[in-house]
Amino acid sequence: MAKLIYNRLQCHHGPVNFDIQLRSGLTAVTGDSGTGKTFLYKTLEDCCMDYDTLLLNERYSSKQIELLIRHAENELIVIDNADLVLPGTQMNEQYIREDTKNQYLLFSRGGYAYGADGTTIGRFICNNNTVTIQYLRGRL
Repeated sequence: MAKLIYNRLQCHHGPVNFDIQLRSGLTAVTGDSGTGKTFLYKTLEDCCMDYDTLLLNERYSSKQIELLIRHAENELIVIDNADLVLPGTQMNEQYIREDTKNQYLLFSRGGYAYGADGTTIGRFICNNNTVTIQYLRGRL
C-alpha cells in the first residue's frame, strides 16, 4: 500500500490557507471545475519547498510521468487532473496501491480509481478562508 509520509499539508496563497489532513498513502480529492484542486496544485508549486513533492499534470508526457514516478522515493506525488493524466500511462491502480515508497494526492473529477475509497476520497470545503478536506466517510 502507498505509504503515509505526510499526514498534514499546510500552505497559503494570498488570503487562502490550506490545512489538508491526509489519512493514508493515497488521497483523492474530487470536485467539479473551480473547487480548488488546481489552485492547490499551483500553490504547492510555489511553496512545496517544505515538502518532498513531485508535482505532475498534463504538461508531462505519459513516458515522463512513468519515469518520474518509478524513480521517486519518499515523495508526496501530487497529480492534477489524474483522471486525464494517468490513463495514458502504466501507472495503474495496482501500481499506485502497491507503491510502498511514495504517497499520492490525486486531484480528479472522479476519484474511485486507483484504489481510493470513501475514507480516503474527499472534497475541499472552505471556512473563513481556510480550505480543508471533507472525506466522504468517517475515520479509517
